[in-house]
Amino acid sequence: MARAGPLEIRFLLVSGKLIEEPLAWHGPIVMNTQMELRQAIMGLQNRTFIR
Repeated sequence: MARAGPLEIRFLLVSGKLIEEPLAWHGPIVMNTQMELRQAIMGLQNRTFIR
C-alpha cells in the first residue's frame, strides 16, 4: 500500500524473473563484470560511453 500526503507522489515499481547473471553496479551504471564496469566508467570520463 502506498499513501501520499497533500503533495503529489510518483513511483515506479519494476518486477521480473531473475536471470541468474552476475551483477556489477556503480551509480547509474550496471554491468555484468567489474571489468565491464571499469570500461564503462572510463568511457564516461572520456565521453565515449554513449554517443
